[in-house]
Amino acid sequence: MKVRILGGYLKGRVLKYPSSPDTRPTTGLVKEAIFSIIGELKGKRVLDLFSSAGALGIEALSRGAEYVVFVEKSSKTVKYLSQNLKELGIKTTAWIVHGDAIRFLKKNKEEFDVVFADPPYRKGYIEKLLNLVENSLKSHGIFIIEHESEKTVGTTKNLKKIKERKYGDTKITVFEKDSSLSGNL
Repeated sequence: MKVRILGGYLKGRVLKYPSSPDTRPTTGLVKEAIFSIIGELKGKRVLDLFSSAGALGIEALSRGAEYVVFVEKSSKTVKYLSQNLKELGIKTTAWIVHGDAIRFLKKNKEEFDVVFADPPYRKGYIEKLLNLVENSLKSHGIFIIEHESEKTVGTTKNLKKIKERKYGDTKITVFEKDSSLSGNL
């Protein structure tokens, strides 16, 4: 399976993905929507949870992100991610964490400007992520989660839902961290 980079200095380059029923790369339409919502990425620090072979994080690097931390559990998929980073010559601006996204968030001390999450659908990850991801976001940081279209995602004390868009069986929900909310609730 091949996925194209849509913007930035790597535009048009192709990423390799494993062919597997468990792999569901973000479609071009959804990816374009996500990056038009985010806007400028120059100098931003990005976290890509459930990164698979890296479509969202690599797109962020192509569009100017300072660096991306990729978190992926599957050994097979990590090999594709590592190969994609190497072939594109961007391995020095990326850090791969081969492990579980929830465990990573529980231990992480770094704050990011943008966090992507594309967890397996219908596995109960959304609520866990919402409760953990706000600790990994800078104030006014953006959290974008891709999930099944029939699911409605709530908020937390510090995450404000700013957009929600549906694309077939996929929905993206976008949050902004607003630390001032916690004192007002």
